[in-house]
Amino acid sequence: MSRGAGGRGWMNYRLRPATDANFDSLTTLHEATMRPTVAQIQWWHDARQAAIFRERFDAAARHIVVDGQEAGVRETAERPDAVFLASIEIAPEHQGFGPGATIIRDNLREAHGRGLPVALKVNRSTANDV
Repeated sequence: MSRGAGGRGWMNYRLRPATDANFDSLTTLHEATMRPTVAQIQWWHDARQAAIFRERFDAAARHIVVDGQEAGVRETAERPDAVFLASIEIAPEHQGFGPGATIIRDNLREAHGRGLPVALKVNRSTANDV
C-alpha cells in the first residue's frame, strides 16, 4: 500500500495482481476510461477493443484500489534499459483527484532508486493532461 499525496489530501492506494476473477470489471473500467479517447481518433468497436484488452491482459497488469474501491489498472514492463509504463487507466470517478499522478510519481521514485529511467506512452488526446 502506498500513501501518495492526491488532490483530496493523502490518498491510500494499493496495487494487486489483475486476475481472471476481476477481468470483467476491469474490461468495464477499460471501456469507461478509453472509449472517449479512442472515439476521438477512430470508431470504438466493442469486439475489437475487447480483443485488444484481452490480449494485453497479463500478469504485469496491476489492479489499482483506492480507499477500498476499484479505481483502475496499471501495466508496466521491465526492460533492460528502463521501466516502461505501458498503460495507466483511472476510473472516471477517480480522475482529477490525484491517483494517476501519485502512482506515476511512485513508479518514478522506485525506478530511479534502482538507477533506471521510466519510459511511457501518451495518447495524443490526453497529452495535455500529463
